[in-house]
Amino acid sequence: MTETSVPFRAGREGYASFRIPAVVATVPRSRLRSSGGTPIATLLAFCEGRVGSKDDFGDIDIVLKRSTDGGRTWGPLQVAAENGDALAGNPAPVVLDTGRVLLVHVRNAALATEDAIRRGKVSAADGRRVWVRHSDDEGLTWSPPKEITQETKRPRWRWYATTPGHAIQLSTGRILVPANHSVPPTGTDNGTEGRYNGGHSLLSDDRGATWRIGYVDGNTDGYVNANETTAAELPDGRVYFNTRNDSTSPGTRADAHSRTVARPW
Repeated sequence: MTETSVPFRAGREGYASFRIPAVVATVPRSRLRSSGGTPIATLLAFCEGRVGSKDDFGDIDIVLKRSTDGGRTWGPLQVAAENGDALAGNPAPVVLDTGRVLLVHVRNAALATEDAIRRGKVSAADGRRVWVRHSDDEGLTWSPPKEITQETKRPRWRWYATTPGHAIQLSTGRILVPANHSVPPTGTDNGTEGRYNGGHSLLSDDRGATWRIGYVDGNTDGYVNANETTAAELPDGRVYFNTRNDSTSPGTRADAHSRTVARPW
């Protein structure tokens, strides 16, 4: 018999809606089943808690619930990242080989809508910026947030979003966060056209201490224009990417994989 549980319900716990979910599992050595010594995973369910509505802008927090029984029940709601009465969103969590949980996310001003950002009507200070924080106790407490915008966002990029979904740590130890962005338009375009969307990745080779931009797909030819992207490591070490295609070409999805295996530590 399949068991189900619902960690978040719209209109409850101070939030009008919950969007952009991501779930990760960490296996602590300190918690073992009494029979057989099989580790029990702690599940961490993240999402955006949208205070006033279901809109993508406004007062938005990244909220978290924990489960220590395989998802049957969930603990109380926690705020994993916030930005005052502005926006903290697009959670991209990943559990590292050390047990540390990283949470990469974005922030922007409450009234900085995606449309306005794409049109270039929002200042850099109020636009999308990139942050990271971590937990060393399975999501119970979190470090102070650290901004990494300068390392992970090119100055000309306008819109910016991580994932949706979780980030990954490759078998080599490298951390990879799928992300997307938009670029300024040309001619009489206003910047909201799908052809100006592109994909990229954030990389860290030192467990999140420093970051850099990995691949960049910024082709504006209107054939494949990556938007929301997820990633997985293939058995041979290559990385597979699946993305929403924001272009007029046939189909609404696109995929690709890395040509080479990510380098080891």
